[in-house]
Amino acid sequence: MITTNCEKCCFLKRDKSGNGCILNQLCVTKNNQILAPGYCRLCRSHAWAKKQNTDQPKLLLQKIIQENRLLFDLIVIFDENKNSLSQLNRTLGSDWYTENAGQVIIADVTGFGNRKNIALQYLNSREHTIKTVVDSSVENESSDQVEKTVRRISSKIKSPFFLVVPAGNIINNMCLLTKTVQYKFSRVIHWSFPFEIGSTIIIPRKLCYGLFITTPYEALIQLSEHKSFSDQIRKEEKEVGISLSWFCSGCGFA
Repeated sequence: MITTNCEKCCFLKRDKSGNGCILNQLCVTKNNQILAPGYCRLCRSHAWAKKQNTDQPKLLLQKIIQENRLLFDLIVIFDENKNSLSQLNRTLGSDWYTENAGQVIIADVTGFGNRKNIALQYLNSREHTIKTVVDSSVENESSDQVEKTVRRISSKIKSPFFLVVPAGNIINNMCLLTKTVQYKFSRVIHWSFPFEIGSTIIIPRKLCYGLFITTPYEALIQLSEHKSFSDQIRKEEKEVGISLSWFCSGCGFA
């Protein structure tokens, strides 16, 4: 079960009134230890607090909000059997992601044999303001194996977050997503978005696309080699009693 150790957090309060969080975040006592169910993004060490030149909780909270800005690695799932160069260009040819992306990973899941290297041609034919690489799978990884694809390339993720998008799509209302992630103090570690196909809105069942927090994602997939992230996070939600995935109705794939 994912928990955050509050014992070394600079916001842990211990006084006559009891134990708790100065920032009013949920924490519990278990086996004489204070911990927070889920992944607390406000947890900071005493060493961190000393570097901030203030002991005022409100000022420290502002520092955390600045640190919690949305910075992600963008993973674009591209399959030559289903996707075209124009779809890849639609996803990466505009600036919807450029303010928040640390790097772009084009996951070419076509597999050897029938691959025409369209993704590599795209990579080599353009100047990229953001570091962009192509990761090519040995075998075809179909649309129902996206979780397998993400797990396979997760070691290449360097940013605090990563965003998985199918080629041909962009995220609309990125401003709302950015504010939600930075300013809302929840235990959510995954944000999913609806797909808009014409006038039809499709809500994905599997949690393979969307925005992930890197550290808890890696912790969850290491718990079980055989369980998918979707199954693992739902198991965690039952154990901790809080939602760890959030459906963003105000944003969406378009």
